[in-house]
Order: sequence, then structure tokens, then C-alpha cells
Amino acid sequence: MKKETKKRILQSFLLLSILGFIFSIYLVKNHYALPSEGAICDVGDIASCSLVNTSRFSEILNIPVAFLGALWFAVTFILSWKALRKDGAVMTQLFVWAVLGMLAVVYFIIAEIILQTLCIFCTVVHGIIALLFVLSLLLFFSEKRSALKLSG
Repeated sequence: MKKETKKRILQSFLLLSILGFIFSIYLVKNHYALPSEGAICDVGDIASCSLVNTSRFSEILNIPVAFLGALWFAVTFILSWKALRKDGAVMTQLFVWAVLGMLAVVYFIIAEIILQTLCIFCTVVHGIIALLFVLSLLLFFSEKRSALKLSG
């Protein structure tokens, strides 16, 4: 992979992690909002951020999962920043972090299936994480291919 392409992908990581962080912070706010306030992404029983964000799946060890999502995006931003500064040195960490993000997405999609409702903003966050996962795959395997060429 060309160095310029890698740089653009990592810059996309930075932008997507900021976007995901913003959505996650809104979901944290929604988690603590009064039920009567609702959410801007509540459009009935089929799509309700409030229902998902206040369900039994909305916390892990009394910590809102939206907060954990914001934290995940903050770490993604930091790793991406480091990867931009230290060419290739952080790609494995970024890839492993993206895998953990995808595992969380699978869990939360299953939770939405169990709840029989969809959180639109959560889905946006899931999409961002999935895109970051695909991009991390490209970077990771590009680095591994480069390493193999250098050693062989």
C-alpha cells in the first residue's frame, strides 16, 4: 500500500473516531435523560434509541455502554494519531482494538434483536465501527505483506 493511501486511511480513522465519539456522547446524554424527554431518534416501537438506551443491555457493571463507546472512540483516535506519527508501529494494536469493537457491535446487534427494536444512532455507531474494522484489516494485512517482502 502506498504511503499516501495509508496516510489517508489513518486520517479517515481520526475523522470517523471523532464522529463516533459525538454520537456516543449523545447516547450517554440520552441514557441519563428522563423517559418523558425521549430522543430525537425515537420514531416508534421499531426504532427507539430511548428504549435500547435504557434497556438491561444499556449498562455493563453500572457503566452506560454509550460511555464505553465514547471511550472506545477516544482510544481509536489516540491509536490512529500514533499510527500517523509512527508509521506502522501501531497497526497491530489498531487492528486488535477494531476487532474488539466489532465483537461489541455483534453483541449489541443481538441485544437489539432480543429487544425487537432498533437504535438509529447506535446503528450509525455500529456502521462507523464496522468501517473502521474494514479499514484496519486493509492496513494490518498491508503491513504484514510489506514485512514479508522485506524479510524474503
